[in-house]
Amino acid sequence: MFGKDGKTKPVEVANIPTTEEPRPRGGARSLLAQGAKFTGRLESQAGVQIDGNFNGDIDMNDTLMVGKDGMVNAKVKARTVVVHGKLEGEINATAKIELMAGCKVVGDMKSPSVVIQDGVEFEGTLKIEKKIGGK
Repeated sequence: MFGKDGKTKPVEVANIPTTEEPRPRGGARSLLAQGAKFTGRLESQAGVQIDGNFNGDIDMNDTLMVGKDGMVNAKVKARTVVVHGKLEGEINATAKIELMAGCKVVGDMKSPSVVIQDGVEFEGTLKIEKKIGGK
């Protein structure tokens, strides 16, 4: 900070992203942590990861990730839904649904693309269609 002559020198600052800079799609930017409980309506333009308990409605334009310890009871509308934990309700994904090994889903799912790994518990209906909500 100070040179040998006692005068201040400029300090280099790392390039820190601002909210105006684009971020990659699919990365969670909000988190409902393990042990947290929330009841209500969640709307988001960015990705969300739920590791706690959520009850209500979810409407978002990015990725919803239900973590291994997450428990969601909701009507979900999102671009992509990735489930590692438990989800009960209706899932409408405009891009993709991914059910990961060890997860449990009870309810109806609708998406143009679905990935179901070995070891998934699923009870409900699955409809694969090109456009959701469109004609």
